[in-house]
Amino acid sequence: MLSRLKTSDVGVAQQKRLLVELLLQSNQTEIQTEVYPASLAQQRLWFLDQLGPKSAAYNVHFGLWLQGPLDMRALQSSLQELTNRHDSLRTVFRLERGELVQVVADRLALRLPTIDISRSANPDGEHYQLAKAEVEKSFDLSRGPLFRARVLRVTGTDHVLLCTMHHIVTDSWSVQIMAKELSALYGAFSTQRPSPLPELPITYGDYSEWQRKWFKTAKVQQQLNFWKEELEDAPAVLELRMQRPRSPEQTFEGASQEIPLGDEITSGIKALAVRLQATPFMLLLAAFKILLYRASGQPDLSVGVPIAGRNSVEIEGLVGFFVNTLVLRDDLSGNPSFPDLVGQVRETTLQAFANADVPFEKVVEFLQPERNLSYNPIFQVMFSMIKAAVQSDTFGDLTAFSYTVAPAKSIFDLSITIIERKDGQLWAQIDYNTGLFRSEDVNRMLADYSALLQAVIGSPEKRIADFPMMDIPIAEAAVDQAAECSLPVLSKTSSKRKTLTLSSTSRAPKPERPGEPIQAEEKLLVGIWSDLLRLPTVSIDDNFFEIGGHSLLAAQLIAQVQSATGRKIAVSAVFRAPTIRAFAQLLRDDSLAEPDPIAMKLHNGGHNETETMPSHSLLSLYLGWTHLGSRNWPVTFRPANRLTSCKRLPQLCGTVPSPATNCKHWPDSM
Repeated sequence: MLSRLKTSDVGVAQQKRLLVELLLQSNQTEIQTEVYPASLAQQRLWFLDQLGPKSAAYNVHFGLWLQGPLDMRALQSSLQELTNRHDSLRTVFRLERGELVQVVADRLALRLPTIDISRSANPDGEHYQLAKAEVEKSFDLSRGPLFRARVLRVTGTDHVLLCTMHHIVTDSWSVQIMAKELSALYGAFSTQRPSPLPELPITYGDYSEWQRKWFKTAKVQQQLNFWKEELEDAPAVLELRMQRPRSPEQTFEGASQEIPLGDEITSGIKALAVRLQATPFMLLLAAFKILLYRASGQPDLSVGVPIAGRNSVEIEGLVGFFVNTLVLRDDLSGNPSFPDLVGQVRETTLQAFANADVPFEKVVEFLQPERNLSYNPIFQVMFSMIKAAVQSDTFGDLTAFSYTVAPAKSIFDLSITIIERKDGQLWAQIDYNTGLFRSEDVNRMLADYSALLQAVIGSPEKRIADFPMMDIPIAEAAVDQAAECSLPVLSKTSSKRKTLTLSSTSRAPKPERPGEPIQAEEKLLVGIWSDLLRLPTVSIDDNFFEIGGHSLLAAQLIAQVQSATGRKIAVSAVFRAPTIRAFAQLLRDDSLAEPDPIAMKLHNGGHNETETMPSHSLLSLYLGWTHLGSRNWPVTFRPANRLTSCKRLPQLCGTVPSPATNCKHWPDSM
């Protein structure tokens, strides 16, 4: 084709553009793909993505403010090599024969668009707004790419690099891998050296296939049995004295506050942890549970803890979605001494980590907790401890500052993160649901936590009731407010779960009557249900999830109904109306497009699942990103390094953070 074109007819520039287009078309036809089963965590996140309109709620980003002469060609090559190296960055998702699969392209050409605001009237104010808009653009999981990059040129020697991904292909550990490898690649490519990175031993697809096989082993049931015993009769919900009444359906609008804990607390916590044969994480968690006990009057406390979920050397260098959640339950009744409480927390933590291979999703399914539209199941408060990334570092011959966009969501009621900065100082940050807590309440909670830590350091042998009390009564306020919230009140000594009333948008189905006429909508749905579930007969009052339906089949059901009716239907409709009678009524009422992604019950092949939107999810707390200070160069936080050798302190698996260790028993948050 090109041989027939003449320069006189077509300009040189146009010929070049045509050549590029032809080469791109040629390359597209040569792209090969590999298919792997989706991991269990990916299945859950994919389903949550299908429930409503596209959202940036599960976007993950990391950014760098680069100072110095930026080599754009080297940066582009570095990002391309990163994409070539990690299969997850070239992955999309689709349903095949009712199963969710990962489709991995053998290569993907990464674009690096640049926005030049150097001549803007206010570039310092504009770059953050552009960055915010960039990281809030949603992804299409079936089309991809699920990884993108962009550069903002603020001045001739100041650039912002933003890398944004969907959480289904990444997590906090992965982000640290990417940042580290990108720096190494740029340093090499900017000086015309080859990539210094070794070849990866396996891919994320290999991991997901291994996980599927592992779930057929006896160890899975053993760990599920542990969690059933550990969390049996645990209180379903934690209510704090300063909370506003809960709305009937959970909201996720949030904010965050942080304070420095100071030199005295930082050094005192580290010294006391060694003295009590614990890690700083355990000691800080014990103190936080005292705070929760006093704020709620509830001694039986379950707190979620995010962990890296990488228990073998082969997957430590992979980019992918590995993060998991553990629930640490402790009993503060009986007024124990602080050392005794720390000992209890230590044992709880060790036992939890001995049973940490089962994803939290499966634990929820196995436990079938009471469900309520207004809060997350099993726990509503998260706790983590992470190490801060260096605030100034080299990136080739450039100076790099971490840069991130502060989140405005809170998946949990409260999420407290203890951040250890490069200088060793500790900060405490609380992300909170603004529908439940006022800013001044959270500010006081942070101050109370700091004061409690000071008291613990000064008199660690005291019993927990002897430490300075907060300035507001605890149990009485909790009881009064719980009555307003229409939620169960748990006494200080009770650990039995109360029966909760589920507010539901679906109507109770009427019993099918003999000879009852079947309308057109019901006939259509009967045919679709029968084909999809492979059943010879289906009653209009059969519950979809009790006759073989599950989350992936629910997505297929909605797709088929949409195709047959030509109407847009939210996936959550089948949870609001799980019977043909109720679903047909929604069709007639024209209310199928209304999303209801708060709480839903799933059944998979006869085994009950409880799926909550979102349950353990997945947002900023797991990702390890937060924002400090007023400047629009937010600080990026890395997970804490693994603890030193198990042999050094067998009962704790170590106490001193060390980056040069391979103790696979301890996650970053410990």
